[in-house]
Amino acid sequence: MNPGFLVFELDPESYAIREVHKYFMDVPESNRLNRPVWKLAHNLTSLYGLSAVVPKEVNTKVAQRLRTEEEFYHRFCHTYTSGGVAKAEEFFALGYSIDHD
Repeated sequence: MNPGFLVFELDPESYAIREVHKYFMDVPESNRLNRPVWKLAHNLTSLYGLSAVVPKEVNTKVAQRLRTEEEFYHRFCHTYTSGGVAKAEEFFALGYSIDHD
């Protein structure tokens, strides 16, 4: 698994999260150049089709798509686990859930 990190973009007045950017290290390119090469993996809003990063919208939109779109379901599981679990069934068998009430 490649190293990675998240950058949280905050509203300067309310400190609410506006966006989440996920970066990963391109290990082959880093080895070739003998220095770390970081690349953007995705932004939360574009990845999940959100207009804002607020719990209600994330829960509503993501949960709805997880129930109705199989490809989205598998992409969510792969992204949520940074590629460590390939199949959604394995992901949920580990006890993970999208319900955070």
